[in-house]
Amino acid sequence: MDYKNLISPLKIRDKVLKNRIVMPPMECRLNTIDGSPTQEMIDYYAKRAQGGTGMIIVENTFIDNLESRSSVASSGLYSDHQIWRKAELAEAIKEYDCVAIIQLSHGGRQANPAATGLECVAPSPIPCQVTQRMPRELTIDEIHRIQNDFVQAAIRAQKAGFDGVEIHGAHGYLLCEFLSPYANHRTDEYGGNYENRARMIKEIVHQTREAVGQHFIIGLRLSVDEWLGEKGLQPDETCRLAHELEEMIDYVNCSAGNYETGAYCQTSSTYDDKGKIVYLAEEMKKHVQIPVIAVGSLDVDLAEQVLNEGKADLVAFGRALICEPNIGNKVKEGRVADIRPCCRANEGCFSGFAKGYPIRCELNPAAGQERKYALYKVQHPKKIVIVGGGCAGLEAARVASLMGHHVVLLEKEDHLGGHLIEAVAPPFKDKTRDAMDWMIRQVYKGTTSVILNADTSEKAIQDLNPDALIIATGSRYTVPPIPGVEYAIYADEALLKPENVHHKVVVIGGGLVGVETAMTLVEEKNCDVTVVEMLADLGGEMDGNAHETMIARLNKDNITAMCQTTVKEIQQDQVVCEHDGKEVVIDAQSIVLAVGLTSDMKQKEIYDKIDVNKWIIGDAKRARSIYACTHEAWEAVFQISDESIQD
Repeated sequence: MDYKNLISPLKIRDKVLKNRIVMPPMECRLNTIDGSPTQEMIDYYAKRAQGGTGMIIVENTFIDNLESRSSVASSGLYSDHQIWRKAELAEAIKEYDCVAIIQLSHGGRQANPAATGLECVAPSPIPCQVTQRMPRELTIDEIHRIQNDFVQAAIRAQKAGFDGVEIHGAHGYLLCEFLSPYANHRTDEYGGNYENRARMIKEIVHQTREAVGQHFIIGLRLSVDEWLGEKGLQPDETCRLAHELEEMIDYVNCSAGNYETGAYCQTSSTYDDKGKIVYLAEEMKKHVQIPVIAVGSLDVDLAEQVLNEGKADLVAFGRALICEPNIGNKVKEGRVADIRPCCRANEGCFSGFAKGYPIRCELNPAAGQERKYALYKVQHPKKIVIVGGGCAGLEAARVASLMGHHVVLLEKEDHLGGHLIEAVAPPFKDKTRDAMDWMIRQVYKGTTSVILNADTSEKAIQDLNPDALIIATGSRYTVPPIPGVEYAIYADEALLKPENVHHKVVVIGGGLVGVETAMTLVEEKNCDVTVVEMLADLGGEMDGNAHETMIARLNKDNITAMCQTTVKEIQQDQVVCEHDGKEVVIDAQSIVLAVGLTSDMKQKEIYDKIDVNKWIIGDAKRARSIYACTHEAWEAVFQISDESIQD
């Protein structure tokens, strides 16, 4: 694929985008308490501009110092004192020939009372499931005040040097609430029929255009469909609105859903299809002549296809750009294979949103920490021996090699990947599979000496004469103290050797490994699966949206879940359980254990004898997630590389 459409320029008003790649607005939680950018935030956006992005839309920015703030870490532009710092942000983006837009928003009924100290406001007093609060209905005077706040924020954005603003009319925020019959039950000129419900957005757009002139970009983000049926917004009204405003606006950013309904805007997970809402951009293009942005778990191949088929004019890479800031440059340079794939697990990016944690990425520890983890070539390379070629070991080897160290990677098996091998076996884990393949490919592409079927004895390691030792031996499956456990197989065998699994299956353990094993056996082998879990819910460690989509997929697969159930005994063809104080017997032809992993440090005494600086990382320290593996790998390598610390 030549990606000719993806790298082609596009004119929006007076600006020419160098390519069709857009970074959509996503809260990075790197603002100060008043909503001004920190240096970390400026570095974060600058890195993605430097990486070749055509246009960056800076995140959800609240427009007053009253009730509009949607989270404790939101960006703000409600006062002139914020202009100078926003100017630094705009300049950092534009330095790399990237068009800089900032999104303006009012949280409405989804505003965070903990952040504002005030009650939520909305078109109508309808309880919100997100805030668990009853909002207060806005008066006409307050509506006009909010309209002016949007205009003033746009003026400040212009003074700060941004190329334009995006009006946030999606995802259940205030302007979406006015437009939606679901949230707007007013009977005055701002409620009722479409014309009245659309009045709020139309007046803001018209007033903003009058204030900023004809050379400033105004975009509009819409939930083209709230997925609420007749109760909510549907494409007929949102497409009509965009059409009626296209003389005033310059693009439409097409999203879907709202936070309250738990629909798409809460970020698709591993269990959702790629490009799930591209059809909404395609529908919008039938109604407007201005550029349309498609969004939704796109990779470069799908993005090129969307552009080639005329379904959109621009494509947004959200989490993909968090994970890989250099998408634009790598596509232009013909290095698509070097693009680090987003695995869509939402760990770090979306999982920290509700808590206000700074933006992080499961596969890119430098995200939000660009200055701390800026890769450089060391002046005095060290000999680093890494034991273990799973996720943590691979990432440590990759980064250490990039920094110029002499790296030897020892793997006891005849292949790299560790537990990632079975983790990527499910058909829906294709993006995680891409990430694993990328890690392995990058290690072999670098200068690392990879030794498979390796001798990891004390003598073998000592003979390598290392300056530093990284122990990344990973984890092993936990053997529960259940009578008859020898009749069960472990999840890795079930996933990698499905021919050993028969039709009627009991999976013991309802964490991530257990539920994904269950789904795989149903979807690949049409097995009849029951999952037994001690806790009250399945997949309890998962983030909210991934958990919801996982439960939906389990229900679709007709998987039986028995929670708050304890396994007492495993027999050859039965599992004896206790539920609610009663004995329950489940017939089974195959029994799969997925009760967790434990650190594999069987050779700890060997490592203790090796007199060099040592780092234990990933599952070798404690069985956890890919996030822990990659972040600890980077931290270990940077500590080893710190030449201000003398040995």
